[in-house]
Formats: sequence, C-alpha cells, structure tokens
Amino acid sequence: RWPNQSSDGKWIAFDAFGRVHLQEVAGGQASGAPKRLTPDAAGAPPREYAPAFSPDGKWIAYVTWSDADGGAVWKAPAPGAGTGAPVRLTKVTGHYANPVWSPKGDRIVVIRGSGLELRGQQPEEEEYFEIRWLDAGGGETHYVTSVKLADTFKFHPQAFWSMDATRIYFRDPVEPEKPTDPPKNLLVSVRLDGTDKKKHLQFPAVGDVVPSPDGQWVVFTSRDNVYVTALPPIQVAVPPEVGLKEGAVPVWRLSDQAGGYVGWADGGKTITWGLANDFHRLTVTSAIQFVEEQKRKAEAKKRTERETAKKAGAKDEPDEEELRVPRSEKITIRLSVPRPVPEGAVVLSGARVVSMKGEEVLENADVVISGNRIAAIGPAGKVTVPANARRFDASGKTIIPGLIDTHAHLHYSGFELFPETKWEYAANLAYGVTTVYDPSAPSLDVFAQAEMVEAGLMLGPRVYSSGDVLYGGQQADIFAEVNDQDDARRQVRRMKAYGARMIKVYQQPRREQRVWFAEACRELKMLLTAEGAGEMHTDLTMAIDGYTAFEHALPVEPREDYVKLLAASKTHYTPTLLVSYGGPWGELYFWQTANPHDDPKLNRFVPHRTLDPLARRHPWITPEEYHFPTVARGVAKVLRGGGNVSLGAHGQLQGLGVHWELWAMAGEGAIGKPAALTPMEALRAATILAADKIGFTPDLGSIEVGKLADLIVLDGNPLEDIKNTAKAKWVMKNGELYDAATLRQEWPHERPLPAFFWREQEEAAAPAAR
Repeated sequence: RWPNQSSDGKWIAFDAFGRVHLQEVAGGQASGAPKRLTPDAAGAPPREYAPAFSPDGKWIAYVTWSDADGGAVWKAPAPGAGTGAPVRLTKVTGHYANPVWSPKGDRIVVIRGSGLELRGQQPEEEEYFEIRWLDAGGGETHYVTSVKLADTFKFHPQAFWSMDATRIYFRDPVEPEKPTDPPKNLLVSVRLDGTDKKKHLQFPAVGDVVPSPDGQWVVFTSRDNVYVTALPPIQVAVPPEVGLKEGAVPVWRLSDQAGGYVGWADGGKTITWGLANDFHRLTVTSAIQFVEEQKRKAEAKKRTERETAKKAGAKDEPDEEELRVPRSEKITIRLSVPRPVPEGAVVLSGARVVSMKGEEVLENADVVISGNRIAAIGPAGKVTVPANARRFDASGKTIIPGLIDTHAHLHYSGFELFPETKWEYAANLAYGVTTVYDPSAPSLDVFAQAEMVEAGLMLGPRVYSSGDVLYGGQQADIFAEVNDQDDARRQVRRMKAYGARMIKVYQQPRREQRVWFAEACRELKMLLTAEGAGEMHTDLTMAIDGYTAFEHALPVEPREDYVKLLAASKTHYTPTLLVSYGGPWGELYFWQTANPHDDPKLNRFVPHRTLDPLARRHPWITPEEYHFPTVARGVAKVLRGGGNVSLGAHGQLQGLGVHWELWAMAGEGAIGKPAALTPMEALRAATILAADKIGFTPDLGSIEVGKLADLIVLDGNPLEDIKNTAKAKWVMKNGELYDAATLRQEWPHERPLPAFFWREQEEAAAPAAR
C-alpha cells in the first residue's frame, strides 16, 4: 500500500505488515528483496504507514500509529542519503495520515484526525479531518481547513501542493440535495490559511484525485481504473464536470484492471499506481496519444461498418467496441515473512471430542498438538505423547473444532491505519471463531490485515475475504462494469491479484453477466458466491449456472424440487438467519430474550459505545411472529436433502453473534414449531461444511490428525444443549492456546491480551453512564 517512487526512479517505498519497506529498481524490474526503512527497535515500535519521498530523493516522510501512544509524522533518510536515525517531526501526538512534500521540499502537508481516539471513540465515528502543514525540519503544525469524509473506501482524504506552494488542493465531497442523488466530488484549492476557496473540477464517484506537480493534469481513480484529465488553467464560475466516458473536459482511461494509490513521478510526466504487489508506471503524454489513436481507429472502423450496413440495407446499429488501454510498465515486488509456528507440544487430556469426522464422538480422549497441527487423537493415556509436552486437564469438557463464520462482516469501512489490537478480531477469537470469510470488505484494508494476522503481527482468527464486491450499481465507485466475458475475466483477475480465493458478485442485474462471472471463475480456479437478495429465481439460476455459494435466506421455504436442485449443484447455502428475509430479523429475537448488555465477557471485547445502542433499545415482537424459525426449517430440508449449508452471522454482533446464528439454525425461537437442525447438524454447518464452502477442508473444519490445530474446549456438551457452544474454557488457534474469558495466551507463551486503545477511556467513565 502507498507505493511511492523516488525522484530518480531507482527506489519504491511502500507499506506492508505495518512497516515501510524499500524496493530497489534496476532495468525496469525489482532488484533484490525489499528492505526495511527503519531498523527494528526494542519493545513494540509503532506501526508505520504512508511513505512519501522528498522531491530531492533524500528523505522519506511517513506516519506512525500506536494504540498506547497515538501517532506522529516522521522522516528518515532515503537510500544513499546517509544512515541517520528517523526524526520525529510533529510535537503533538495525533492521528496523522498521507504526508506530501512541497515542490521545494521545505514543507509537508498532512492529514490529522479530530482526536476521537482520545475520546474513546471508534474510527467509524470520525466526522472530519484537518488539513495541516509543517516545516520539513519539524515543529508546530499549521491549520489550513477541515474536510468531510468522502463516500469511498479510502478513509483518509489527501491534500496536495500547488506548483508554487501557495495553495493546497484537496477533494471536497458535495453534500447531496436528496438521498437519491449520486455522489459527487469537487477538486478545490485554498490558500495556506484556508481562505480563497476555488473550485476547479467536479467528479462523479471517485477514489483518489491527484493533481500533477506541474499543474497541468489530474489523475483520478474510479471503479478500480485510472483516468487522467487536464486541470483547467483558469477558474470559472461553475467547475467543469468530469465524466468517465463523456463530459465537459476530455478524459482518458489508462487501465482496465487496476488502480489504487495513484501518484505522479518525474515532475508530472509519469503516472504511477499500484495493484496488490505490482507497481505501474505510465508516461502521461504517450498514454494519451495511444488512447487518441485507438479512438481514431475505432471511429474509422465504425464508419466502415456503417457504410457496409447501408449498402446491405441493414439497420445502422454497429456494436460499441471497448477501447484498448495503453500498456503500463509493471514492477512486481515480492516480500515474504514467515508464519509463526509454536515450538513444542501440548496435550488436552480426558475430554469428549466431537471431531466432525462424520458424526464421530470420542469419550475420554487425549488430543496431542505438535507445533500448529494435530499430531494424535485417541483414548486418554493410550496416545503417544512427546516427553516435553505441556498437559492441560480437559476432563469433563467437550472439544469441538474452531467455528468458521462464512459471512462475517468485520471490515465495513476501510480505516487504512490499523489498530494494533483490533477488537472485532479479538471478540470473535474469544468466542471460538477461529476462521472468518468476509464477503464484502475494502480490498486495500482486509487483505493487508489478513496478512498481518498470518504473520503473527495482529491477533485474530484466520481472515479470508472477497475484497470489494463486484457490484452492479452504476453510481458507486466500486461499480464493476461487465459488458462481455472479457470484462468478467478482468474483474476476477483483479480480485485474485489482491488475494481473494472466493469473490462475491453483488446484484449484477442480468443473468448473462452472472454467467460470465461463473465462467471466469471456472477458468481462473476461483470460488464464487453472490448476494441472494431475496430473489428465488436469482438464487436458483445461480445454482444452475455454477456458483459455488450464495448468501442470505431463500425468500420462501424451499419445495422438494428446489431442494433437489441445490443438492445436485452442491451450491453452499448460507442463510444468515440473524438478518433473514421475510419477517423480523433473527437478531431481534436474541436482543429481546437475552441480556448481552450486561455480559461481562462481551463488554470486555466490544466497546461500550458500540454495544450500548444495540442492546438498550430494540422493538418487541411476539415470539410467534418471528420468521427465522421457518427459514431454519428450510435450511434443514436442504441439508437433509443432500445439499450444503454453512453458517454466516453477518457481523450483527461480533463474537457472540456467531453463537446466536448457530442456535437459530438448531431451532432456537421455534416456538410451537418443529425444530430445524439437530445440534450435530448445526455444528457441522459451523465447522466442516463451512470449511468446504471456502475451500479449506484439507486443513480446517474437523479434529483430525494432520489438520491445523483450531479448536474450542467447552465446559458443557453442545450435543445436549446447543447453547453450551458459548461456554468456552479455552480457544486454540494455530496451536496457540488462549483463555476464552480474557484471551490471555497460555501456550506456548504466557502473556495477556494487549489493551485496546479505547479501554482506558471506558474505564474512566462514570458507572452511571452505563
């Protein structure tokens, strides 16, 4: 993320694993392995983000964030400019992002938050950011203006210098006059004191908007593509409107598959951008010449087609041909870090083991874990145990595989700067959720955080995701335009490059478009799910067309022929009963009948500001009016008819919500009605079948020798009472054992859960406020 090129083009700075790295470039290719900008420090150094080379190539500015100490703006010597220590530039701790150097390199403009972390608030509560500048040598920051959050997956705004460094450019979201208005954004500029605001261009839904250092161009992103337009030399009363295909000013599309973190190099002659681990460079004038030549060729072809059609007496309706885009120079960066594996062995002894290997239940068994995998399972005292193994007494307890939430929303917004301890991850792990699949998440955030979990740099379940959904809504920045099979292939390749294993198609309106995605996923060996949207014909045609899964409840209880179709297709059905279609949502039943607000464990992991408004006020509904038990009976029909069913809790309540979904599948709330799944069936939907949906049955979903050691040790037997799934004593993920009540690690090290940044403010709050 934040790939940034040095002035001589010999180095690329970027962020990965919460650290700024440097990649040397020679002959247009990456040379050698990336290296760290800053040396390892004792203790827990703050995370580093948003690197930016100075114009002379001697310094790299960046920002830091620490849950305990907040953030700052720093600079460090660039390669070849010395070996001095990093220099802190800001005196006041805060939430900083996106530093940009002035053309002469004597000043830096930066984004600063409102200080919500100091108020114990969550990032999604941020309402504005401040644009500030400071001298490149450090010191006080100077306020320029405030800017609202934009309707985009990029959380932080960006600010840029004018060529003479007397003005600051930034994107300014336009307040809609009515809710149905499409999103619009202005490129504006102000003086360094925030006065004399000028409007330069108006854009539709966009991501980045970056003026060139020479003041001639503006590069911007929309729908994951890169576009460039001219920056008007003079201001007019009404700013020209920029369109993606037509508008008041010329626009040239420069990519057909990617575009994020766009920037400029060579003083405004070269456009740069990133996609996953690829860095792209493109000379702006040659790119525009290429696009214009393609337009001339297309027009000539259309004229020939019209003349041919006219002579033949045919109707003048030539097909619109998609213009090719210029070929960019691509530099692939490869950075690898080891996955941590615990050293030694551990034994969980004397437990009941519900293995999910069929309906196998082992009484009084030992489970031996070596490293991060299950080494042996068998009768207590009769299994070979390594001599140095640590033993944990699990007699009288029940061990089940770690739960897998295959519709887990943990990343609704992209925050770019990550907390060191993410409460959504911690809450799920504490409740035994060891793997999640998020079917709609900002690509630039979710895959980076998933990598940090895999590298042991962030505590949480295994995180998999679709990334950005392939959305059919034309007004959104994430609109995935699909007019033919090639378009679908490009979209799927893009998401595969980010790291998605299963993509999600979201409300693509025509069946042929959905079929194109199915074909592309088959070709590229990708799993495929989609938004069911409560439309039975859409769900059934997706099963026919080869989708491996679909999300949300069937709108009516399935008949026998529906069940046979889903069984034959093996399409995974994830009903999300907590938000089930057709009646009051299932989550309302649990808010109504439970008391999660006063649950000590839930309050330990979920911020009170988040839990309080959810738990205090909700509608009261008579129990017989809930619809989710009817949906659950339909789920049972599909499973018993030979189909695949998997659990998905939709992020309604992190951690405990997965258990609510599990209990709903097993018949909770079915007052006066037949129950749905048996406890064993519901557990299979939350473990081995869920692993099958996301393609991980060789490693996850059951307690078998050779599989990854993800499991839960329960104080009760869930086969007798499904609600015992929430009574966890220990949670093990990847061979590491945690106390379920506190997430204190008990094996292979003994250490407490790091504090959340908001915990101190919550503990200081008056008890009456709760």
